[in-house]
Amino acid sequence: MRDAGIWVDEFLPCYNGIHRHSCIGYVTRTERHEGLDVEILEHRKCVYPVRKLSILSAGQKLIRTNKDTQSKRTNKDTQSNSLSKSAD
Repeated sequence: MRDAGIWVDEFLPCYNGIHRHSCIGYVTRTERHEGLDVEILEHRKCVYPVRKLSILSAGQKLIRTNKDTQSKRTNKDTQSNSLSKSAD
């Protein structure tokens, strides 16, 4: 029984102070209890859309880069095939 008490004493600070809970907006229970969640959630409303745009922009650049790479490969393959056919 003593071990269970030790486990709970170690678990609760983590559960309340570190773990972000989905049902309360991904803030910790301590942040919610102390009223810090309002400021945190307001800050996220400003930061998340900007971050989302930068991620989408980076993804579009990556997609464009991959398409360019694929086009270059396709062109090289076409040229290689033309050369090998003309050598025959």
